[in-house]
Amino acid sequence: MGKNRRRRRPERRRTARPEYSRAGDTSTASRPTTIGDLNDDLLDLVLLRISSPFCLVRAAATCKLWRCAIAGAAFLRRFRSLHGRHVLGHYYVGDKILFIPCPVPPGEVPAIDDVRSRASLHFLRSQSRRLADSRGGLLTFVEFSNMVVCDPWTRQQREVHCWFPWVNGIISRSTHIYGAFLLDADDDEPAHIGNFRLLCVHVVEDYGFEAGESKTAGTSVYSAKDRSWRLLSSTAIVGDNLMTKLLVRHRGFIFVGRGGGSLCWSVKDNNNVLHVDESTGEFSAFTLPPADVNGYGRRNLRVVSTRRIVSIVGDALEVLTLTRGCTKCVVENRYKLSQLANVQASPEWSWFFLDTAVAATSGQVVMLPHEEYMWMFVLDMETMELERVPRRNWRGDRVFSYELAWPPTIKACVDDDHFIAEGNGTRATVVGL
Repeated sequence: MGKNRRRRRPERRRTARPEYSRAGDTSTASRPTTIGDLNDDLLDLVLLRISSPFCLVRAAATCKLWRCAIAGAAFLRRFRSLHGRHVLGHYYVGDKILFIPCPVPPGEVPAIDDVRSRASLHFLRSQSRRLADSRGGLLTFVEFSNMVVCDPWTRQQREVHCWFPWVNGIISRSTHIYGAFLLDADDDEPAHIGNFRLLCVHVVEDYGFEAGESKTAGTSVYSAKDRSWRLLSSTAIVGDNLMTKLLVRHRGFIFVGRGGGSLCWSVKDNNNVLHVDESTGEFSAFTLPPADVNGYGRRNLRVVSTRRIVSIVGDALEVLTLTRGCTKCVVENRYKLSQLANVQASPEWSWFFLDTAVAATSGQVVMLPHEEYMWMFVLDMETMELERVPRRNWRGDRVFSYELAWPPTIKACVDDDHFIAEGNGTRATVVGL
């Protein structure tokens, strides 16, 4: 009888399946919580933690909900205020112009090649122009008396020709440009190829039958939106004052820096500096303390902020302040560089400023004790702290930062199988959404 008895199989425990509530169902049936359940404020907080604009564009390709949240003007303003400007790389100007992308996190390495190709300047009609300035995603080039403003990312460029009022009796006019500097747009919008403003500092030499030879220094602003010039200031190069003596030697000017609305040029073989106020266009001149070498240049003089200049004299770093009116320069502080760097001073050393990517950051200068030294020193002008960092080979006569244009252009194309998001050329495609 025991042989014929059947053994009962153990009963399987059945896991209760979750009951999903239908749309509009107010029942208490539970369901898994997803990121789609976050309200708009919480979703914004999550997306604001994205640290890179490239990742932000990829996030916009995730779904239509995220795309709408990211493309909002209020969200983009908050993202920019939290993360600041995004520098893609730097243009190093020497015998030729070389673009070096900034290091990126491992997840963004594929974007490096795209950035390098986008930043290429091969599309310019003339390769002989010198790079004069950068601001946001725009670059300014100067060739003789003409300028070109371009957007490498979109391959757009606009030629800007000097224009000045015609004077009766002039048979010949020659224009020399000290510099061309990009300004913020008038309408508080991000500057682009259609609304940029350009400050031009120039000297015009006139040769005529009536007045003979005359020279005039001036500053003018070009508006791309109105396609027009506006004269800010004009100064006749006459008399025997310091500024006139400097302007007469305009062909020997060396641009030493821009900071806080101040533009400064030094002149070889003397201690005088020409100053231009960006907002008013007014010219002024002042004299620096005597240098150990033949005058000042980019190797021993830099503008770091409004009315503040730093110079190197031997083993000393002098912090100079401009007085009101920018007609006099006084020594605010004097530091011994070997003590700041905690190194043993040597009579063979000759400290000088370097043009590197770090030096392109506002409020910082980079220095070397001599050409063969293996370390370079970064000085924060606010805290006066000197940091020793490994020397990099990338340097140039001038270095210009190149930023990602803001806000990014995010477009959506939705059909049954694809959703595409684009941000300034960065393209991500998600299939099957």
